Formats: sequence, structure tokens, C-alpha cells
Amino acid sequence: MLLSEAIEALTTALRADGISPSTLRTYRGKLRPLVAYLGADTPVESITVNDLRRYIADQRDTTTKYTDHPYHDPKGGKLSIHTISGRVRTTKRLFNWLEAEGVIQDNPTARIRTPRAKQEEPKAISIQDFVALLETTKAGTPADVRDRAIILILADTGIRVGGLCGLKVKDVRFDEGLIKTTEKGTKSRLVPFSPLVREAIEAWLGARCQRIVA
Repeated sequence: MLLSEAIEALTTALRADGISPSTLRTYRGKLRPLVAYLGADTPVESITVNDLRRYIADQRDTTTKYTDHPYHDPKGGKLSIHTISGRVRTTKRLFNWLEAEGVIQDNPTARIRTPRAKQEEPKAISIQDFVALLETTKAGTPADVRDRAIILILADTGIRVGGLCGLKVKDVRFDEGLIKTTEKGTKSRLVPFSPLVREAIEAWLGARCQRIVA
């Protein structure tokens, strides 16, 4: 099986498993540099661990090629470790799948280590900035009531913006103090919310029929 055919077969299998189109595009993007380096017509059975190590070393030396990741600096410089790590993980996913499907007998990624980035403390908004943000909604217009609810939900629950944008009234379980959010395509989870957030949501439900001037 050729490398290009293997990638198509993997994405077809992932589609059958229900993986979202956006995730499939991400997989393709992370595998594109591998195809560019080894060649689309390379038989996967012939790819060795040394081939992949040379590929990873090439990625570490890469500056402006294959800029498919937001961490890459468009002005130049090395690819970030986040970019390289993502590409290596996806490469390992491809060859693990080929091994599981019986396409290859020896998995060349078995001895490949995924580069790890140094863990950094997540950046959080300061209390002063958070209070200032809430102050912008104190006029109490329908738009302010909406924005206050948005700010408090995000701060209190930690859900993603995408999950918030897809939120429906039926997803808010007032009696249980839980919100059902769907993120990353089809992944759903329940997150608790505080009485303050409940008040903000109820205020928005009462004001949302009024005309909003954003």
C-alpha cells in the first residue's frame, strides 16, 4: 500500500467511526509534511524507523515549510515543539492503525518518541480585569444581560466558547445545577454551575425577547 493510499484508508476508517470533518482535516494537515518528505508513492511497508527519525530531524530544522499550525511563527523561525509533536503523534496513529489492520508487520514508530513541550502555567484573567469586564454590562440593556450571562458561564464552568455557542435552553438543567455542553464535534459532558450563573441565565431568558442592539 502506498503512503497516500494508507492516509486515505485511515481517514475513511475514521469517518466510519464518526470522527468529525474538522478532526479529519486536522489529521490530513498533520500528515501532509510526511507525504512531502517521503513521497506519496512510497510503499508503507518500506518505511523504516530511520526514515521517520530523519523526517522528524528535518521538522526540527524546518522554518517556513508546511506552516499548518497556529503555533508556527509566520515571520520565520523554527517550527514549534507543539507543531512537531502533533505531527509525530498523528504519524504514530497512522502506523499503529496500519499494524492493527495487518497492512504492516513491523511498526516503524514503535521506537519513535513523541517530542514533549515544556509545561507552562496556563494564563488566567486577573480578578481586576474580570471585574472590569463585568462592569461593562452594568447598564442592564438586553445585550448587557446577555453578555453578563456569557461572561459568568465561561468563568464559572470552564466550558469552551464552541460549547457555549451551541448551548440550548434544554441543555441547562436548572434543578440539578448542571449544563450539558457538546464540544469538539460530538463530545458531550455535564458541568456544574453556581447560583450566580443561574440568576444570570434566568435574567437572560427574561430579556432575550427584547430588541438587542449589539
